Amino acid sequence: MSFLAAIVAAPLWATMPAAIAQEAPGSELNDDQQKMLDLINKGMDFERADKPVEAERIYRRWIEEAAKRYGADGLLTSLGYRLLAGSLESQNRFKEAEPLWKRLLDINRAQLGEEDDETLTAYMFLSANYIKQGRPGEALPLRRAILAKRIAQRGEKDAKTIIATANLARILSDLGEMKEAETLFRKALATSLEVHGEKHRETATAYGNLGDVMRSLGRYGEAEPMLEKARLIDETLPETTTADIALRYYNSAVNFGDMGRYSDAGAAANKALDLWRTSKGDDSPQAALGYTAVGYVLMSEARFKEARIAYRKALDIRRTRLGEEHPLTGEAYNNLAINMENQGQPPSAIEPMFRKALDITRASLGETSPRTATLYANVAHILNQQGRYIEAEPMYRRALDIQERITGAEHPSYATTLLNLAFNTSDNGRDDQAEPMMRRALGIFRAKFGDDNPETAWAYTSLGSTLGALGRHKEEAEMTAKALDIRRRLLGENHPLTAIAHNNVGDALVRGDGGQGDKAAEPYYRQSLAILLRTVGESHIDTAHAYSRLASSLGRQGRAVEAEQAAAKAIAIARRLNEQAAAGANAVTLSALDRQQADPGRSIYTTYMNSAFALMSDTPDAAGQSAIQNRAFLAAQDAISSASGRAVLQTAARAAAKTPQMAEAVRQEQDLAVRANMLDKNLLRALSDRKPVEVIRLRSELDAVQAQLADVGALIDRKYPAYRELVSPRPISLAETQKALRPGEALLLMTEAANTFHLFVVTPTAVGWSRPGSGINVILKQISDLRCDVDYATCTDARKAELDTLPATEKEQEGQRRFDLDTSHALYQALIEPVEPLLKGTTRLYVTSSGKLGDLPLALLSTSALPAGADMADPDVLARAQWLADRYAFTSLPSVASLTLARDPRARAGIESFRGYGAPVLLGGDTGARAATGVGVFDAVSDAGSPLADPDALRKLAPLPGTKVELTAMAKLFGAPDKSLTLDRGATEAALRQDPSLASSRVIAIATHGLLPDPQLGPGEPGLVMTPPAKPSDLDDGLLTATEAAQLDLAADWVILSACNTASASNSGGSDSLSALARGFLYAGADALLASHWRVSDDATAALTVETLMARRADPTMTRAQALQIGMKAVRAGMRADGSVVPGWRPAWAHPGAWAAFTNISNRDE
Repeated sequence: MSFLAAIVAAPLWATMPAAIAQEAPGSELNDDQQKMLDLINKGMDFERADKPVEAERIYRRWIEEAAKRYGADGLLTSLGYRLLAGSLESQNRFKEAEPLWKRLLDINRAQLGEEDDETLTAYMFLSANYIKQGRPGEALPLRRAILAKRIAQRGEKDAKTIIATANLARILSDLGEMKEAETLFRKALATSLEVHGEKHRETATAYGNLGDVMRSLGRYGEAEPMLEKARLIDETLPETTTADIALRYYNSAVNFGDMGRYSDAGAAANKALDLWRTSKGDDSPQAALGYTAVGYVLMSEARFKEARIAYRKALDIRRTRLGEEHPLTGEAYNNLAINMENQGQPPSAIEPMFRKALDITRASLGETSPRTATLYANVAHILNQQGRYIEAEPMYRRALDIQERITGAEHPSYATTLLNLAFNTSDNGRDDQAEPMMRRALGIFRAKFGDDNPETAWAYTSLGSTLGALGRHKEEAEMTAKALDIRRRLLGENHPLTAIAHNNVGDALVRGDGGQGDKAAEPYYRQSLAILLRTVGESHIDTAHAYSRLASSLGRQGRAVEAEQAAAKAIAIARRLNEQAAAGANAVTLSALDRQQADPGRSIYTTYMNSAFALMSDTPDAAGQSAIQNRAFLAAQDAISSASGRAVLQTAARAAAKTPQMAEAVRQEQDLAVRANMLDKNLLRALSDRKPVEVIRLRSELDAVQAQLADVGALIDRKYPAYRELVSPRPISLAETQKALRPGEALLLMTEAANTFHLFVVTPTAVGWSRPGSGINVILKQISDLRCDVDYATCTDARKAELDTLPATEKEQEGQRRFDLDTSHALYQALIEPVEPLLKGTTRLYVTSSGKLGDLPLALLSTSALPAGADMADPDVLARAQWLADRYAFTSLPSVASLTLARDPRARAGIESFRGYGAPVLLGGDTGARAATGVGVFDAVSDAGSPLADPDALRKLAPLPGTKVELTAMAKLFGAPDKSLTLDRGATEAALRQDPSLASSRVIAIATHGLLPDPQLGPGEPGLVMTPPAKPSDLDDGLLTATEAAQLDLAADWVILSACNTASASNSGGSDSLSALARGFLYAGADALLASHWRVSDDATAALTVETLMARRADPTMTRAQALQIGMKAVRAGMRADGSVVPGWRPAWAHPGAWAAFTNISNRDE
């Protein structure tokens, strides 16, 4: 868990200007003095005109002239020091200003004495300078001394004593001493009311200061009337400027936003902006602050695109008016980066923005500024998001060092950063080192806030989580129980955070007492569910998870009926919410959701499958079993449909709408979904603030919006099923699946679920459901080992070490590659053999799978073991093996529901036409490797808000000269002219996307790198690498993504993606990447894809694709899967069915690595 720190404000405080106002000397001036004052007024005119350099020159001249006339230690000379120091501070040159303030202080002390008002004011100037340099600890004793002297000289009830009291309170607040700060602010307010009355500027300032400290304590309701009174008083005073009133509205806007009162916050923010624009101009720094407030409120409402516009405006103003190196410009970069994070932009694109903000702030405010510490922590956070824990750690530690120097190691902000460092340490696998950090942070929160505080509860929860990871479950239960007690006292029993605390205690009890812990945990799970039902309601993801956790606990207790009922309620909620999220979010938003909640729904569906499987044995009647089977089959489809797979095509959603009516329906659905998400967020805020009337109103409004959303969704499902399949595949029943299957066809659905697998077999007449007897870890290890045998690049370090210990066989010594037929056969026995009786008469098998199962082409499973004494690297042995590829012609389905989609009715013109793209211009090493993960590829965002790939990063990939061999061979087969191939520098993304011939090409081949998504690094979107452009744009950033593929206009019989690893991803399993690319190309109009799972030699790839295409040309009645089946067999054996030899064949092609890499992906095998 990490938290970004937003910098939303220029100073919210209004105390300092009043506190440091120095009185002018009382005596009359002679002509010479008047001339000197005219000179200095000229400098002040320059300052008012925002010309600090010119003003600085005048002030330095004044000091030189005054020293000659009145002496270096004269009081009038000191006025120059004062104004020059102020000018330097306006340019953020605080260190240079410090000796000038000290010089002013020395003169006043010598000329006027230690107790004089001017001397005390000079002390105040110096203390303010220390604060600006990030040295509040040095300022604190000065301000305590000032207050003591004011009281001694003037008493408690004096205007200057009131100011000194407030200024001391401010620095105490900065240092985290909130209790003393609040006491002093209240004292300043009470005294001001007594001395000045209600209608006075200092009273307004006192109300504003107290309101701000209430806000910083999270007591927003108490802050609201204080901030409002400050504004109302100021509005009645003639000396108040329009800009002053704008600042009051600004402060209220931020407080309203924190309260969740977004309508009020928006009104106040826009009022502040309007006032600043009117009084200072639309391009003024003050207007930039107004735009920042508007952006902050919009971001709080999850209106990220609108917030981005406001933040971008603030940045543009500050860059123009203040310069690129001004700290407020750094603040603007930080805020824009946080908005990008909330939008779900890839962390690699956000990181440069945070680093720029840090560099600017360090240069302008120094290494010891509180803002510098904040930005070090923010950079650390974004590195953590990318899994770069080692790089993040020193950034967190640097932030801690700065905070310790500024506020000490007992400040709450120090504790927050320390907790984030602890999470970083835990993420890096060092839970034992994280524990003492969490204990220390907990101690700070307890000391500063006491036990009855949300931060303290958070720290107890965090510590409990770490102790649980260390296996110390008894202590984990103690910590989570303490967090629960705090939240019950602080928030009451009917609060969502209290519900989460109940759940945490339940989890700790289960982990701490083995199978017996579920009995003790069940009451906590039930109470958590009951609270959520009362607060957030039946239609919330947290409620779904609560049902699911209860179901798991009941299942472990052997209470199958209750477990299945609870799990069924969970999936009903999750399914509705997933549909809503898919409708209303774009690609990057859902990617953000996936990162924030690593498993947003999958565990809910897999829990149901396990609960339902256990219930089958307790259900004697066939009808009951059939109903349970059907519900489990639906849940399995939901589990397979990855969130990233849905998300990657959302940015294409409206562009993919093919009629105005369809576009309008999609717009309505998306707008309603966004509205529902916003209402849900506001409902949680109202619950937190204990506003029952607001809760009732919001819940009623949310129910109404969700009802409208359901109606629009049903209309889209009915009228535009292909669009729904693109953006959010929905599960279909067993009966619908059976109806869609033809004779000789069957469906095999495979998915992981907790500690097991589930396999469904569906034929037109039968249904089967099984779980392998082997443990999931055994099967996953076998899959990984087989993948290593066909693609060494996927081998884990552990597997490489295992292989190094094995003696090389005779054929391996001759240079042949090993393939473990025994492991291949064992997987066949575990996964396929138990359900194979149902497949009698099946020749074509549709496959839908997820996770690591998606990395396993079933074609390379062997129905027989390695013969005794045979060499596992012998090509003859491999050629004669009994492969599952010979028994079934396989087709991968993007989703089960795709079986029911109607075929695109457009005529397939240009029946023999061919189009090929490949061999992009790349400059990296290791020629021929065709796969890359998404590290550092997305590093910018277009004006339209879409992630852009980094052309320089793409350019570092290895060149692929062998792809010319593949494409040339395919073009030759079709008799296509040279112009049918676009290679080298011409193979750009822009050329492909704007190619009109694609719409009439029967076969399209793209031979290049496949870029694989990394879930930790941003949008989970695979793509195909083209020749990178000099500068990225929405049209061409060098990467054709799944989203962009969906926007092509195709009528192809086959799209061949000879791009290594297109169909598998190193982290999440292959089917997610495969599904995303496939749905994109299929929606664009392609009938099928032929995509590779791993790197294959160029000549073997050319042979396989040509043999497959030749088989389909020779017999137009042959389906694509059957053609691929024939191509595989020909490449494996070196001989075609008619007895002719495959050109260029080599014995090494008998290895599955050469012939089993490609998979046929289609909605229907035809």
